[in-house]
Amino acid sequence: MLQVTKAVRFQIIKPLNFSWDEFGRILNDLSYHTTLMCNAAVQMYWEHNVMRNRYKAEHGRYPQDKEIYGQSFRNVVYHRLREMYPLMASSNVSQTNQFALKRWQTDLREVMRLQKSVPSFRLGTPVQVANQNYSLYIAKGEPPEYCAEITLLGKDAACRRFTVLLDAGDAPKKAVFRRIVEGKYKQGVMQIIKHPRKKKWFCIVSYTITKDPAPGLDQERVMGVNLATGEAVYWAFSFSPKRGSIPAGEIEAAEKKIRAITARRREMQRTAGVTGHGRKRRLKATRVLAGKTANIRDAINHKYSRRIVRIAAANRCGKIRLADMSALGMSGALKAWPWSDLVQKIGYKAAEQGIDVEIVEKPGDRAKAWHTCSECGYSAPENVGDNTEFLACKECGARISLEYNAALNIAVLARDSIPEQQTSAS
Repeated sequence: MLQVTKAVRFQIIKPLNFSWDEFGRILNDLSYHTTLMCNAAVQMYWEHNVMRNRYKAEHGRYPQDKEIYGQSFRNVVYHRLREMYPLMASSNVSQTNQFALKRWQTDLREVMRLQKSVPSFRLGTPVQVANQNYSLYIAKGEPPEYCAEITLLGKDAACRRFTVLLDAGDAPKKAVFRRIVEGKYKQGVMQIIKHPRKKKWFCIVSYTITKDPAPGLDQERVMGVNLATGEAVYWAFSFSPKRGSIPAGEIEAAEKKIRAITARRREMQRTAGVTGHGRKRRLKATRVLAGKTANIRDAINHKYSRRIVRIAAANRCGKIRLADMSALGMSGALKAWPWSDLVQKIGYKAAEQGIDVEIVEKPGDRAKAWHTCSECGYSAPENVGDNTEFLACKECGARISLEYNAALNIAVLARDSIPEQQTSAS
């Protein structure tokens, strides 16, 4: 059985047991203190990690938290956060601590190597609500009302639990809401966040789906995919000569449209005047355009990721191996496209089908995939030279489409690298 975690966003229309003014002040206060608490937690985790490294340098081993604190350091941080904002519900403080810790663990390695600064949180950090501190329900009526009861404050507060009316959105989102209420989907953590431009509050509800993997998947059957070459996407298989691609035309047309929207926004901003209510009124139209560029790219990446995963499942591939080849000299619309977003979408859509995803991250491996002959394994840059369409192998004389050759090499990689024994001598 597969467990897939997703999230869905609902707008808070209004509180049902409080005025908007007071409820809004509480949410703003909680968001502000959540930011402070997350930054304080990350700072404490950083200082703790520095201390552990110094201890190991002196004693040859890392210290146990209980030796120093009598409890886990995570509990130490929790109690300090409770002191910072005692009015917040204790389980929400624990969830805030977990939220900050996850961010710290994600960046830990790079921070300790001085490749990245200590992570920080900006004002407007989402308010964390533990899964046991809220419940969703559907109030009977015509039409039915989609509501949530949320515990935000601790026992000492005058009012702890708030009831809010939600905009459940379109039919698919309402279906997700009903399945969470009915227990078909497992309810996860809630985040409450204010949209910086719309000035509206939203609930982001995470949920877990348990499902069976796609039938007949075989880990030995690998689909190799390269991105941002002459085509937008090109794929090949480790077990078959089949191949396929998505032309770059749609992305090029989308980028052209995005440039036109951006130019229009800039012109509207330039001609809106300097100050006054007239400027604010004239700039309203630019806010309508602001999200269009992201929506265009997001829609195309969703479409491409669905197609790639569907093809992999249809061919019983247990693994998709991806490489972004754009670093090898592409420019223009393909170079500017958010390929990392496409990779992320392929990743979670593949996980829903039980398909593993591997990323070819090493620049040397990506280059080898490009100029290694998939027929004989001879690897040398002169196999490609200045040719933009075909690889001409200097060893066996094979002439192969560059796109297909790279995708096939990605598909047959040994985990994350092309075997060195088949490369040319230096």
